[in-house]
Amino acid sequence: MTAPAPVVLVPRGGEWGDQVADRLTAQGMRPWLVPIIRTEILGGEDLDPARRDLAAGAFDWVALTSAAAVAALPATVRAQIAAVGPATARALRTAGYAVEMVPPGPDYSAEAMLHSWHPTGRVLLLRSDLAAPTLADGLRAGGATVTDVVAYRTRPAPLSTEDAAGLRDGRADVALVTSGSVARALAAARLARTTQVACLGPRTAEVARKAGLRVDLVADRQQVEVLVDAVGDLVGVSAAAQPHPHRSTDPGED
Repeated sequence: MTAPAPVVLVPRGGEWGDQVADRLTAQGMRPWLVPIIRTEILGGEDLDPARRDLAAGAFDWVALTSAAAVAALPATVRAQIAAVGPATARALRTAGYAVEMVPPGPDYSAEAMLHSWHPTGRVLLLRSDLAAPTLADGLRAGGATVTDVVAYRTRPAPLSTEDAAGLRDGRADVALVTSGSVARALAAARLARTTQVACLGPRTAEVARKAGLRVDLVADRQQVEVLVDAVGDLVGVSAAAQPHPHRSTDPGED
């Protein structure tokens, strides 16, 4: 009798979750989509003036490190746009914005942006409330004038009774942990100790351990495709089982 395909928890929904699910399915695993976090756009005294200035042409560049920040942009952006990776760039273009800079990969992170992008003039950074100051500090060190604005916040998402029970009872063989906020939300949901934890990069793994999760795998590159392939090796399925999608799914920030 053939063993059942391993179940892999995908912690976010939307286009990102669908793409990751397709890749898992192509490799012989069963995705279980449970959006464990949600994002909320923040208005107020910092974001609202920044949006007005961006529409008026007061910035040379605006940088986004997650597709979640796209909703914070004004309808008209009179600045060049930098995106952390292909998935964020795709979300921007789908919303009608032109994108001038995307890191060449294979890593998509604030560090990767700093290696390939050296703007001058005024830069607006729209970020999460949980993001590290890596990008803002690096851009300032390179001579840019940075306006660093918290555009959205990340919070645990409400779970259905069935999903909450499934997390506690070990329905997933492996959980993809793509950010510190996902790690904290899974720990708060009391993820079963029988579920193996696969983290996207060492910083996420560090947060996961501090939150009380046992880390079983750390992807060696900040790229979701690499994480999925490593999970396939962990559970003993072949990454070459079927051709998988070629669209990149940059993880974004916390």
